[in-house]
Amino acid sequence: MAGRAAAAVVLVDSIAIAESLEGAEAEMAGACGLRGALSVVADPDTWDAMGARIAAALRRAGRRVREVILERPHATLAGAAALAGRLSDAGDVVVVGSGTLNDLGKYATARERRSCCVFGTAASMDGYTSQTASMRLESGLKISIPAHAPKGVFLDLGVLAAAPPHMAAAGFGDCLCSSVARIDWWMPHRLLGTPYHEEPYLEAVDRIKAIFEEEGATAKISSIHVNGWFGDYDKLSMTRRLAADRLGLDVDAERARVIFCGDSPNDAPMLAHFPNACGVANVRDFSGRLEAAPAWIASARGGEGFSEIAGAILSARAAARRGEPSPNANNSPSLGTTLHG
Repeated sequence: MAGRAAAAVVLVDSIAIAESLEGAEAEMAGACGLRGALSVVADPDTWDAMGARIAAALRRAGRRVREVILERPHATLAGAAALAGRLSDAGDVVVVGSGTLNDLGKYATARERRSCCVFGTAASMDGYTSQTASMRLESGLKISIPAHAPKGVFLDLGVLAAAPPHMAAAGFGDCLCSSVARIDWWMPHRLLGTPYHEEPYLEAVDRIKAIFEEEGATAKISSIHVNGWFGDYDKLSMTRRLAADRLGLDVDAERARVIFCGDSPNDAPMLAHFPNACGVANVRDFSGRLEAAPAWIASARGGEGFSEIAGAILSARAAARRGEPSPNANNSPSLGTTLHG
């Protein structure tokens, strides 16, 4: 994993997030190496929010500036083509806006082989640094099309906080979709062999976990999210209560008879407590992050791995009833190998 992370390519030269960027706009755009007469692309709202201020700062710094104000822009191929036409006899581009303007700017400048930077005006989406643009086709279908990443992304928190509340709500919804986006990325990897990397998600969850812990909460990483809570309890303590109250089972006295199946660090207390605990194959994604490891790991991931484990148990039970040796008595071949090696 460390080797793959070291091979990552950083495509954005500069990122700045501050309470205020006022007075530093020209310096930030200049640090991106933007050339020629700069086109400041905005719509009427983002022009008022930040665009006019940026254009004035660039002019004070001696840069030639063209104002490109888009009325009611839409992220379509036709819209991108129209923008490219307005940029044809100028230099690089400074985009002032969020989702639509960011996508139009990245796509149009990629086609024209120009560089761009973006000053975000709303926390309405999470794609400021992406290499793709979300564009709507004539059919109405919205797809991600290759573009290029901006040379710089600059976020003035005062400007973002002043954006309409529904835009911040849209950004929160965009973040909620991240787990689905991860599966969308992983699925073609499994089906078609396309590239897939865990690093972006593991780096994010580590930071989220740290934030919880900085505030005095307990946090555990699961396969789909980070669980955070206040209080001295975990999955094992609640399992003890549930088993005793609903099943009349003492999981401490009977722990050798219990099979638990897990897939992530959130399951560590259960994996440590039950000697016959199992894991589905994706528990290997967290190798080195688990405080306790399962005794056995299925060869399949997710639900298929759980079915594999259940099938192995049922096969062993059926063999025992027939007085035969368990097919998995020695090395449990149908469950692969242990994480311990």
